[in-house]
Amino acid sequence: MRWAIAIGVLLIVVALLPTLVGGRGRASFTTPASVDTVRQAIASGALQVCAEQPLDWSATPGFVRGEYVHVSRDCTSNPAGARVWIAQFDSVDARDAALLNAEAAYRRPIGTAVTWSAGPVVIVADGDQDPVTIAALRAALANQATAA
Repeated sequence: MRWAIAIGVLLIVVALLPTLVGGRGRASFTTPASVDTVRQAIASGALQVCAEQPLDWSATPGFVRGEYVHVSRDCTSNPAGARVWIAQFDSVDARDAALLNAEAAYRRPIGTAVTWSAGPVVIVADGDQDPVTIAALRAALANQATAA
């Protein structure tokens, strides 16, 4: 009986190992996406950009361009919204490394961060934000990105 349980546990660990080690799904790097197309998806998702600024991750290997945006359903009446980082990379390895770093830095300690990949782009929405805004962001990115 103990051997059956041990073998069962081993099979589960082996099945989950790629997910535990490599993170979750990643979008194909060749999927057409850019910072601009992600911004267009956000705008088409009935979200307003309340604040924005360039993202300077120049010390991050493979970083091409990025933007930080604070989005909300209505910037005037609901300023909570969500903080979103959008970063574009020049290679799949650079993108995946940045995505793993974002997952480790934002998801584990905060717990509420959401990460996506879209072609060469990493998208991170962090913090304890408005759940309706996060749902609208997920819907806006549904055709654009793969949740990580």
